[in-house]
Amino acid sequence: SCMLRALLEGLAVKLATPRFLPEDLEKLKELICRLEECTRLGRTEELPPLHRAIHSLIYSRCGSKKLIRWLNELYSQFPRSLQLCYRFETQPREYQDIVRAIESGEAERAGRLMSEHIDAGSKVSIRHYAEVMRVEQG
Repeated sequence: SCMLRALLEGLAVKLATPRFLPEDLEKLKELICRLEECTRLGRTEELPPLHRAIHSLIYSRCGSKKLIRWLNELYSQFPRSLQLCYRFETQPREYQDIVRAIESGEAERAGRLMSEHIDAGSKVSIRHYAEVMRVEQG
């Protein structure tokens, strides 16, 4: 489901880019600042809802109720344990790059960056859980 989510959310960001309003971008920047602050202060329990809010705000502007519904369904199927972030240092920068692409109207780039962001997160989560399983079994 990570590959499907990366594909669909990348498409949603491409569709959303020309629809973004200045207040949407300000809200995104505020959420990213809160994410950076929680990361810096080690408040990891606050990270999953912030990530969800960032992604939701971005794809909610895509203009397709069906695509939004699919993404919400995919996200709800994502196990809570996999929603934890193991890439604390890089994620705010990735979001900032996506926002810059949206701001400059680079829809293709914004979509690609979002897909890469989701793909990178899924790979790190899989490696993390493989290591946990190895340690528990070993």
